[in-house]
Amino acid sequence: METSYMMFQSYTYVTGDQYQFGNEFRLNVAPVYRLWSDGARKMRLDAAVEAQWLALERDELNGVGEAATGGRILYITPGVRLYYDNISLALGLKMPSWTDLNESDQQQGAEGKEDYRVLFSASYLY
Repeated sequence: METSYMMFQSYTYVTGDQYQFGNEFRLNVAPVYRLWSDGARKMRLDAAVEAQWLALERDELNGVGEAATGGRILYITPGVRLYYDNISLALGLKMPSWTDLNESDQQQGAEGKEDYRVLFSASYLY
């Protein structure tokens, strides 16, 4: 389980316009199940299903909330992770399963409007 709250600083463009992305609150929960392991070969295969709640505040232009920004999204991500010695490889499919976006029909960003995302992760401990 993990939670985070990200706040963004505003940026002033050469035109004098000041833009600030909306803050983000995230809550992730991921039950993991060991599918297979071989201690002698230092290998393990896990399955996981992650649920991620994402609440986005509106972006602001010159201190005024922008239309078609912000909202709430629930993502579901089924995936697998393979461990071998000090190497880890993971593959998942992140899908928005529920959305409540502000002015959803006008939003253009990636958050909540995509059909899915393929996630891949590789790590090596040394």
